[in-house]
Parts: sequence; C-alpha cells; structure tokens
Amino acid sequence: MRRQHYYILFLVVTLLAACQSNSQEEALEEKQYDFIHEEFSYTPFLIPENWDVVAVGYDVKHQFIDWREPENHRYAQVPYRYTITFGKLSEENEVTEEDLREYNEQQSLIGHTNRQKLYHTYNEEFGSLEISKNGFTRLIINHEDTEEWKLGGEDFLVLNQESEWAVNWYNNGTYYDLLILSDANISNQEELEELLEYMFL
Repeated sequence: MRRQHYYILFLVVTLLAACQSNSQEEALEEKQYDFIHEEFSYTPFLIPENWDVVAVGYDVKHQFIDWREPENHRYAQVPYRYTITFGKLSEENEVTEEDLREYNEQQSLIGHTNRQKLYHTYNEEFGSLEISKNGFTRLIINHEDTEEWKLGGEDFLVLNQESEWAVNWYNNGTYYDLLILSDANISNQEELEELLEYMFL
C-alpha cells in the first residue's frame, strides 16, 4: 500500500513538472510583443513579472537622403535593431505621445536613424535588451573576463563587472545583447542562469 502511495505521488510530481515545462514553451512560442514590427523576426522571449518595459527604441536604415529637402528622406519600414529598457514605472508619465511624435519627426529630418516607440518615466532601471540583425552593440567576446556558458543547449557569452552583467547570445540570425544593472539584484551566476533560462529558454 505504501509503495503504491509513493508511485502515485511520483506520477503527480512528474505530470506537474511536465505541465510546467510545456506551459513555459507555449508561453515563449505565443509571446509576441506589439511594440515589435510583425516582419521583424526574433526568438520569442519572456519578461520577468516584476520588470516593467519603460522604453522601446528602434533603428532603421536609410533608403533615400535629400539634404536639399529633408522632408524627402526615406527610411526602411522594418527596423534592424530594437532596444528595450526595463525598470519600474513611475505613477505619472512626463512624456506624451506628442513628444514622441515630434522627437521621431526631428530625427527623420536631420537624417538620424534612431526612433522612439515607447517611453514612460521610471523610478528604477534594471537593464536593457537589444535585439539586432546587425551585430552586437556591446561585443564582449574579446574581453579577458568574459565567460562562455552553456544553457539548454545554447551558447551565451557573459561578462560580470561590479554587480552588472553583459550577455551576448546569437540565435537564428539575430543578436541578443542583454545588459543587467545592479538595481535588478542579480548578484551571482545561479541567479543570472535562472534569469536567462526564464527569458530565452
């Protein structure tokens, strides 16, 4: 009788673990963010529940430049890089949709390729994630303190300096450049591994 009880308990634990794993995979597969262009291909990722998206910027390529009439400048519709900033939102946002529109229009007129999709005033900043088709912004492979980590069959480059972490990950033609600041309270390798597994794997 006792052996049967342990067997049933083992089955329940196994099923719960399988369900949790499947839920994580389904969440990653279904997670598409509306601030990312539908034609920009990337591996879906999760954002920690206690992190807010406080800003989203993106970069586009020039298609046509006319310095005599800057209104004729033309840029690609699909960005080649996104920068997502994480933190803790303030109760009030001091930046309006009109502010963003004016900023983007000015950027276009002066020939700059950076745009701001979203911005909200924030109290704390936890870090940022750059997703790019054009390489890493923070290339850490040549730094003497960079480590190579193997997680879930994926290769990550990791650099830790003064309670801050930089991570490079290349997957399916896309570069993921993650920066974790000290306010995120990721203090050791085990905590960072858990974060990377949650976000990407």
